[in-house]
Amino acid sequence: MCASDLAALHALVAALPHGRSTTLDPADPVHRAGIEAALAAANRTPERYPALHAALSRATVGESGSSLALIDGAGRIRATTWCAVSSKPVYSGGVLFLLDPDDGASLATASVSDVCKGFVPIQAVALAGKPAGGRTALLSLAYTASRAGSVTYTALATIQADPTVQEVVPTVTQPVSTKNAKVMIAVGRDAQDTAKSTDYAYTLPVDVSNPHLIVPFVGSALLPYAPIGTPGQAIPGASYATTVYHAGTNGTVAVPLDPEFTSPERVAAGVTISPDGSNTIVWSFPYDATNTAVATTQSLVYQTMSQVGLIDAWFVFTFVIPVDSPTSPLMFSICSTDTPNQTQPPATYIQGLQFWDHCLAADTLVTLADGGTAPIAEMNNRRRVRTGAADGASLGVDATTRGWHMARAGDTGVSAIYRLTTDDGASLVGTGMHAIMTPHGLRQLCLLLPGDAVTTVAGTARVARCEPIEWEGSFFNLKLGDAADLAAGLSADAVRTFVANGIVVADHGATMAEHLRLAHDVEHMLPRIAPSLATDFASAVADIDA
Repeated sequence: MCASDLAALHALVAALPHGRSTTLDPADPVHRAGIEAALAAANRTPERYPALHAALSRATVGESGSSLALIDGAGRIRATTWCAVSSKPVYSGGVLFLLDPDDGASLATASVSDVCKGFVPIQAVALAGKPAGGRTALLSLAYTASRAGSVTYTALATIQADPTVQEVVPTVTQPVSTKNAKVMIAVGRDAQDTAKSTDYAYTLPVDVSNPHLIVPFVGSALLPYAPIGTPGQAIPGASYATTVYHAGTNGTVAVPLDPEFTSPERVAAGVTISPDGSNTIVWSFPYDATNTAVATTQSLVYQTMSQVGLIDAWFVFTFVIPVDSPTSPLMFSICSTDTPNQTQPPATYIQGLQFWDHCLAADTLVTLADGGTAPIAEMNNRRRVRTGAADGASLGVDATTRGWHMARAGDTGVSAIYRLTTDDGASLVGTGMHAIMTPHGLRQLCLLLPGDAVTTVAGTARVARCEPIEWEGSFFNLKLGDAADLAAGLSADAVRTFVANGIVVADHGATMAEHLRLAHDVEHMLPRIAPSLATDFASAVADIDA
């Protein structure tokens, strides 16, 4: 990094309000110089990202709904930021710097790109340290390009003391999974659901379209300094923050705790100093299989969210603990992993999360294993359904998704609602993203055209009509392949299908996989984005694959 770029980054750190996500204005010379230096450090050149650089010539760049959060900042050792974009971007990315504010040196730089998801995690680890007691500047700069072609730059800066080379040593016992790659949490279930393959299951007293997100959280952490307070008691002066980031097809939403069910007072009381006299804190927001109701569970209850179009979810819990040290308080975070394009995490991470509720219309008839049918709204994980296989094979319903969806007749694309009718009279209503099986593989509902072949329970039919419609109501999907199916040899990567109104459709996992595949397909995406973003988008995909 050249001296002028390094100076521009330090000037931006000095100009920003520390600890707060700030939208940058390219008309401000300090902001613009910092953006240009960050783009150069990440190899986001004008040739590869012309739209990013063209945005710098505008007088201002408006708010886009993106926000940066400091997830972990342990001085010269490591830092992590997350950027969440509430509106679906064409592409996004960011650069994270660890800088020495005393001698001007660069300690570490990391960059990341993503497309169509709206969640950008950036981690940096300083490979070369400096003496303990020094200071470290953290600067995170993220960019987002909207579907309309506008670009927004957001930054977060802070300067913090380097307290020690010692690390916080946490141990997390909930949430964990020994049977799934991610922790599967069933929410909004009725009391009869067995949830054999999910790791945790929570119930609601009444049926709701958008359930509360709920996470159990139990563990302990050995601190490098003694926490200030009484062993066995809550910690005076401590503060805590926790959020679930919920990523869907239209962007990423930060979901806070619901204070009606998990108040700040209950959170504060749930973190205590260990009674054994060590420098250990413990926290307990446990899962109790005998008490899973949202109103009485001891787990962390977040606000409600629709599960339609859910791509993924991420969890973070940040502790700020008064300790017996000149650099008190001590901050550390525990986060979920499997974030997009994540490098080896430098801090404490837990498994990624997936939420399941009980994206087809409620009256869609699903063919059961015994040949009968039932409305998809009545499906639960006590059922087995027929797959699209010619031999009439069946799979167990492992989990279900559900959420409220509304579309206007003029809407198109993955977020619209379509009515598909085949030439043999079969018909279904679904979201544009829902994948339909064809003789050539899966195809999103919004991409089907009259004359296209689709797979049905009888063999093959042709699309007579596939049109966006005006609709408002609950939509559902199934996640197939329960514990018994996996034990019998079902591959974790198998494309899983079921029969809906006589048409073979993908389950939730296969639908999401097809959506993500298309989002990284440059040839598919270029006609669907603003022409000004074409080169940038292709470069972003190349950076992801690099």
